[in-house]
Parts: sequence; C-alpha cells; structure tokens
Amino acid sequence: MLDSYAAGKDIVIDEAPFSSDGTVDKGKLEEMLAEKAAAVVLAQPNYFGLIEDARMVSEMAHGAGALLIVLADPVSLALIEPPGAYDADIVVGEGQSLGIAQSFGGPLLGFLAAKTPYLRKCPGRLISATVDVDGRRGYTMTLQTREQHIRREKATSNICTNEGLVALAASVYLATLGEDGFREVAVQSASKARTLYRMLKDAGAGLPFGENFFQEFVMTAPGGADAFVSKARKRGVLAGIPLGKDFPSLGDGALLVAVTEKRTMRDLELFRDLVAGKGGAA
Repeated sequence: MLDSYAAGKDIVIDEAPFSSDGTVDKGKLEEMLAEKAAAVVLAQPNYFGLIEDARMVSEMAHGAGALLIVLADPVSLALIEPPGAYDADIVVGEGQSLGIAQSFGGPLLGFLAAKTPYLRKCPGRLISATVDVDGRRGYTMTLQTREQHIRREKATSNICTNEGLVALAASVYLATLGEDGFREVAVQSASKARTLYRMLKDAGAGLPFGENFFQEFVMTAPGGADAFVSKARKRGVLAGIPLGKDFPSLGDGALLVAVTEKRTMRDLELFRDLVAGKGGAA
C-alpha cells in the first residue's frame, strides 16, 4: 500500500530487515538512516507480534532528523507503552479489533493521531468542544480550510463512506467495556497467547522468536504451514498466516498464530493436539 501511494510522488520506500530475534535490525536501520530519510515507520507490536524497542528506534530516527510514525495495535496499548511516551510524531492503526465484525474483510476502521504541527495536513475534519455565547457546551470544526470546496485535487480531505457508522460501533464497544474491561481484553489475549506458546513448546514445536510478544507469535508448523492450515481447517480451526512466501528465510513451516480473549482452554488444547499430530480430519 505504501508503494502504491508513494509511487506518484517518487517517494522511495525501503524495508528494514529483521534480526535473529524477529525485531528490526538496529544496525541495518542505522545504516539506512545515514542517508537522508523522511521518516521511520515502526509497527508496535511488529508483524510477527513481537514488541519492538520503540524508545531506541525513536532516538535513532529523531537523531537522523526523521519523523517516527508508529503503526499501533490499539488493544496492546492497554498493556504496553503508548507511542506518546517515546515521542512518536504520528500514530496510525487499524481499529477493527474494537468490536468491529470482520465481515469478509470489511468495513474497517483506521485511526490517526499527530503532533500539533502536523494537524493541518491531516485528512478529514477536526471537531473540538467549545461553549456558545450563553455558556452552553457545543462542538465546532477547527482548523477547517474549506479545502474540499475550493482546493479540488490538492485537497487532503478523504471521501467519506460508512466510517461514521463503524466509528460509532467502536465507541459503543469501548464505552461498554470501560477502562477496566478494555484492559481485561488485553490481559486475557496476552495471557492466553502465552499459555498456547508454552503448550506448543512442551509439544516440541519450533518457536523461533521467544516470548517477547503481545498476542501473536511465530511457530514452525509440522509438515509445512500450508498443509497444517489445511488440516486445521478441517477441524474448524483458522490456524494462522503462512509466512514462508513473504519471508523465505523463516522456511515453509513458518506460521503466524494469533490468540485473542475469545479463545477457550479447549480451543488451545485442540490447537496443541493438531501440532502434536493427535488431531485428524473431522
């Protein structure tokens, strides 16, 4: 997606490699930052589910005069350090996990936050609370440049679809859970993911990157990832995402596994049995 958007403006997207522990290779990133760079985009947790040393990456990016853009998992922020704590300049993410049904791939809910100097470059509208002449609470557009009316092709406003409906659904989900409930979702996701990780470790599964993850981790599926996913599907299990094609160095068996608060111990035991070869086709 970045390549598609950047191509029209001749922006070069370089992907930093990962190190042996699955996190970004700091040495290679430092070499890349030695040349002029506009920004570093850091996923936290990263694509493998691992928690990056975000403070170090922030210091490296800012030291090279680049912005730090963080792609954040909103649920993880109930447990791990928020991007503002390590001086991120822009934060983006996907809010589908905030109570939005998957619905065969959509609709989804993106979110964006930025430091004050970048607000006028943000798409859409910014609404702020105020009071009217009688002191009554009200809301108004702020930093409105009327660009959708007069700037035409130079405007940064996005074309609205059903994002208001999806945003409302996420708001209801968060309001219903409350602060304690939202943290409980994160705690259960993280703890159940670690329970499955240790069950698989005891079953002899390959686990290349250790336990420094939130709710996703990489395992080596017996017999290859594609074959394992197919076998698991027959038992009603969506086993994960095969990684071998995108990351050949991990091998054909590499599989990205996710565990959320919805999973039960019975679910985890079934997955373990499939890995151990105890589960056949239904």
